[in-house]
Amino acid sequence: MNQYFTETEMLSRREKLFAKMEDFSVLVLFSGVEKKSSADANYNFVINKNFYYMTQIEQPDSMFVMVKTPTSRETYLFISPYDETKECFA
Repeated sequence: MNQYFTETEMLSRREKLFAKMEDFSVLVLFSGVEKKSSADANYNFVINKNFYYMTQIEQPDSMFVMVKTPTSRETYLFISPYDETKECFA
């Protein structure tokens, strides 16, 4: 995908979604998981487009959470720590 947006654009997207959410609601978006094609290889990872739209992150096993109450709007991002053994060499 590799089309990056400004922080202002990302905040705007989140605010628009918060405006549509009801109070006392939670939105959970998963990035997706890598699928194995064999014991030592994976299929190409395909990111969940909704997750990518809200975060601009292309990492498997990640989660984005939005929580809306009458008095607060919170966002949480859960991503795996960096693991150099998972890096690909092109």
